[in-house]
Amino acid sequence: MREFFRTKTFLFLLVAALISLSVFFYTAFTNGNISATSNAAGVIITPIQNGTTGVAGFFGNIYGYLYRYNALKAENEKLKSELRETKDKLRDAEEIQDENEHLRDLLGLKQKNKSFDFEMAEIIAVNIGNWSNVFTIDKGSLSGLKQNDCVITEDGMVGYISEVGSTFSEVVTVIDPSMQAGAIVSRTRDVAVAQGAFDLMEQGKLKLSYIKKDNDIIAGDIIETSGLGGVFPKGVPIGTVEKIVPESHGISNYAIIKPTVDLNNISKVFVIKSFKITG
Repeated sequence: MREFFRTKTFLFLLVAALISLSVFFYTAFTNGNISATSNAAGVIITPIQNGTTGVAGFFGNIYGYLYRYNALKAENEKLKSELRETKDKLRDAEEIQDENEHLRDLLGLKQKNKSFDFEMAEIIAVNIGNWSNVFTIDKGSLSGLKQNDCVITEDGMVGYISEVGSTFSEVVTVIDPSMQAGAIVSRTRDVAVAQGAFDLMEQGKLKLSYIKKDNDIIAGDIIETSGLGGVFPKGVPIGTVEKIVPESHGISNYAIIKPTVDLNNISKVFVIKSFKITG
């Protein structure tokens, strides 16, 4: 510290301070009229004052910037939080709307089929390969589901339950090669068998087999479950005829059917747990 008082810097500052004080007192006693000496002192002191003011302004600007930055950051976080809340509310609203639509569909199905006992289920896994077309639903034996229960949507037949767990079930779709169901042509009342086929599965279609050669079936005809054997209820739409094809043996024909249900765009289904068997 003692060394500082001996430096040129200290001496310069001391002289500047003395001159400043002299100017102050002189100005006070001369009613503001500055002499040449005072003016010279001002020339020396002004740069120092300006420098001090500049430094203060610089730090003031930094403080202002940091303050505005923190305010903007806080506002940004608030807006992000509000956006997340809005998205959550929108997602909840969409789920409620979707649920209401399926409940309306269920009500419509019950009104059309008063003997059906339905269970609504959601698809939780899909197993589509070269040899099968199967998916898993989130309901099982604890919900009263059992093997061979028919699975539908408001548009028609999806498939049937092949395996049942306590809280899940495996569903074979109508285009799976293992699927077979007694069928009837709604317009002509011709009886046949709707079944999956390997060569049609990848096209998302199935076939109607054992059609007589002199049949009157045409493209656009609706194919429904016949109810034969009591496995599936009668009158559930399966698909529409696209074209009639002769069998290779030449004895009968078969029809290529497009399912009434878009199997690639379903998330919820209805399982028919019980129904009234009709003739």
